[in-house]
Amino acid sequence: MFCYLIVLALVALTLGEKAKITDYPYQLSLEGLGTHFCGAAIIGEKWALTAAHCVDGFTTDNIAIRAASEVVEEGGIKVQIKTMHKHNEYSPQTLDYDLAILELATTIPFGKNASSIPLVKENAFFPENTTATITGWGFLSVSSKLGLSRYLQVTKVPIVSKEHCRKAYVGKGRITDNMICAGIMEDGQENCLGDTGGPLVINGFLAGIVSWSSGFQASDFLIRVGSSIVDQGGQVINVSSIFQHPKFEYNKYDYDLSLLKLTSNITLTPNSTAIPLNESDNYIKVGTEATITGWGMLKEHDLDLPAQLQVVTVPVLSIEVCKAAYGEDITDRMFCAGYLEGGKDSCLGDSGGPISVNNVLAGVISWGIGCAVPKYPGVYTNISNPILREYIKEVTGI
Repeated sequence: MFCYLIVLALVALTLGEKAKITDYPYQLSLEGLGTHFCGAAIIGEKWALTAAHCVDGFTTDNIAIRAASEVVEEGGIKVQIKTMHKHNEYSPQTLDYDLAILELATTIPFGKNASSIPLVKENAFFPENTTATITGWGFLSVSSKLGLSRYLQVTKVPIVSKEHCRKAYVGKGRITDNMICAGIMEDGQENCLGDTGGPLVINGFLAGIVSWSSGFQASDFLIRVGSSIVDQGGQVINVSSIFQHPKFEYNKYDYDLSLLKLTSNITLTPNSTAIPLNESDNYIKVGTEATITGWGMLKEHDLDLPAQLQVVTVPVLSIEVCKAAYGEDITDRMFCAGYLEGGKDSCLGDSGGPISVNNVLAGVISWGIGCAVPKYPGVYTNISNPILREYIKEVTGI
């Protein structure tokens, strides 16, 4: 019986190596509207295991699994999901019991590229430094410059003791008895965005599911201003402190706002100036043209990000249209912008960037389903929301 062990990584599959699906035939890709967003593992011909947070908010109509392929979003066998069973004690706030069982609509044809992996025995214990194997198509670096890996990656990491894990996560998240930790407690190998929900394997048995990590410090990041070319020119300044909104929910992207305090002032020039913020409760009129900038993907499945800064203009949509697309996942801290027929949108790599109206910052690029997909506009953090505006003022005085 599987004992609901959850993997938390401490330090990105950054040093992973290219892998063959024949060596890891239990690996699955979980896709939403044809786009990979999480991993999963085959545990039976009609059964798969993933993280509960990966399927939270989805219905069986808009996600599927892809088996028997080492290339993301290509080849292999695509199977629809019949039923999703999230653990009944799963908490989206703490990510405890972060486990979901997927019942497939049809069986996976087993062969050299697709087969199940046995589960560890109940209450299995793994001593510190036991070697574990993680596979997936996650981001190749913390900076995400390269986007998702096109090819399946593999890395090996040591198990970390509960004691060391709890010390590492003091003030960042509660480590429960339903979780195990694995990773190198310094820069190096780990899982990253896009790997969550995927398998952690020990001695040929499925020991855990990749769940969450919050091991990054302010010192891991820097900002570049005053340049339209990615990774070149301008001013580079380190980050001294990160202020993430205390109510941020990873699986819902509610309160999706962070403030960065820099180690030194930005030298203001014609290429680097501050943008005024939208006032509290000053909601943008429906139909207003909004401007999005960033270095994100130019189309949904293009893994090469542009070197030159890009810009696109899209109309702000009503909250009713937004909720028609995404349901109750849309909160007062969000707004939608885009074309319901698709064609123009923000995309992977743009997240965190600005959406402005008349040279005033209206929001932050947050989430959505796919890129420029018809009926699914982009979703943005609404900084005119009084709660978010108050938080910004409290931290920065602005």
